[in-house]
Amino acid sequence: MQFSTSEVYGPYIYLGTENDLTSQGPIGQMRWAYAVSKLAAEHYAFSYRHQYGLPVVSVRPFNIYGPGQVGEGAIQKFIKKATLGEDLEIYGDGFASPLVVLHL
Repeated sequence: MQFSTSEVYGPYIYLGTENDLTSQGPIGQMRWAYAVSKLAAEHYAFSYRHQYGLPVVSVRPFNIYGPGQVGEGAIQKFIKKATLGEDLEIYGDGFASPLVVLHL
């Protein structure tokens, strides 16, 4: 298994699929350097599959939370709102669906 990132899709991936085009973004921004390094790793992994017949799966997770996180993703926003007792707003479920508000 090769762990990639959803950043390979670029900033606008609403209603996207795993077969959508990837984006490289402007040179010099760390976000894109990270995305391109992950995309290169995907290409290496799949070239090994092609060359040696090794089974390969690439995972492109969204909204990972942990130490060293850059920016404010959904999980971080949820944690902050939950600790303040505020409503958690979820806009859809990954598909085109209405707004959901979770009341704590």
